Amino acid sequence: MSGRDPEQTAGGAVRRVHVICGAVAVVGGVINAVSDLMLRSGPVSGADITHAYMATMPYEQTLAGALLGAAVGVPMWLAALVPLYALLRPAGVWRCAATVASLGYLFVVTGTYHGVYALYASSHQLASQGAEAARLAATLLEQNAAFEAWLGGAWFVGAALSSVGFAAAVLGGRTALPRWSLLVAPAASIVASLASARLPAPVGGYIRPMAGSLVFTALFVVITWTCWRARSPVEAR
Repeated sequence: MSGRDPEQTAGGAVRRVHVICGAVAVVGGVINAVSDLMLRSGPVSGADITHAYMATMPYEQTLAGALLGAAVGVPMWLAALVPLYALLRPAGVWRCAATVASLGYLFVVTGTYHGVYALYASSHQLASQGAEAARLAATLLEQNAAFEAWLGGAWFVGAALSSVGFAAAVLGGRTALPRWSLLVAPAASIVASLASARLPAPVGGYIRPMAGSLVFTALFVVITWTCWRARSPVEAR
């Protein structure tokens, strides 16, 4: 007979599942960063990376980038919710559930946001096809802007709620997550995007597009690393 403790064996299996889920999310973060570069990037300053810049990219490339992020990269982020729930559970089930639910909502909105970049790109490219096309593009761009404003508002709500819940859980000191992990809370992606807009050419043109994705990828790395080093699936500090 094996001398292994059944509880330890089961706990080790759960811990491995958490690590694998975290690793899946990390890969998804990298994939989404690549898709961000496919959408709009180049040897320009961070301030030059706007929706209009997508008109300079081949449409087939922006379409592939939008689909890669919306259908592959961001859905993989959802795997991180499994280990995150386990890590935040010691902070209280309601606080944990609210944080994980709002983060899941944020990921869904992010996937939608990412997918419609293909429509933004086609509208901006249409604007450069002559006077008649430019008039039509102006209407489309106005409609796109209105849609993006509502979608951006929903994204901000998800980022704010999940960041507040995450901060409250981590600062409470009952989770295994280090306090410095607040540096990669969802709201940090907003700061990273704004800061990268100030980067000069050619660095800014490659950092700004994927700044937000890099923050989320870093968050997934922290989650995976914390689960990896824990002695059990859920370990209080």
